[in-house]
Amino acid sequence: MPSGPVRVAIVGTGGIELAAAEGDGGPWFASVYQHRFGGAQRRLKGLADSAALGRPLLAVCHPTWFRDQAYFDVPWRGRWDTEGGGPTMGHGIHQMDMLLDVLGDWAEVRAVARRQARRTRTEDVSLAHVTFASGAVASVVNSVLSPREESYLRWRTGGGRRCRQRRAGARCRWSRGSMPRRSPGGR
Repeated sequence: MPSGPVRVAIVGTGGIELAAAEGDGGPWFASVYQHRFGGAQRRLKGLADSAALGRPLLAVCHPTWFRDQAYFDVPWRGRWDTEGGGPTMGHGIHQMDMLLDVLGDWAEVRAVARRQARRTRTEDVSLAHVTFASGAVASVVNSVLSPREESYLRWRTGGGRRCRQRRAGARCRWSRGSMPRRSPGGR
């Protein structure tokens, strides 16, 4: 089971035949966005689902990483037919999935994808305004032009609660702000 976009995972492995043969009885192919299953994400999702945080209002999702031109000079990188897209699909997809996991279905997306600095067939930066079915809104920025290399997710709710995740390199820090504390011995 691969991680990430399904189309890319099945290219070169009989994907066309698999897609053509798939029906109600299979064969089946699945992928996983594993960040949904981390402890902090599960806790945040549980709090959101229980309404302990209040109604979701606003979110920020900014996976801003750095890839130099040499990264894109590899023949298969930065191409729609081999990667299925640029940094939006290949780099920021996991953080966007975490956002969707907490906020639910989206209702509208207004976005732009651009090549700002790298010679590539895909984008090197994308920006989106997302409106969710709940009425919450989010700002999403994906970039491979940011030397600081940070993934940043933040949620704000009507209950005055906030939650923030920052990921820089291998470290991941959550700030609970005014989130409800765990009960003694609780999970």
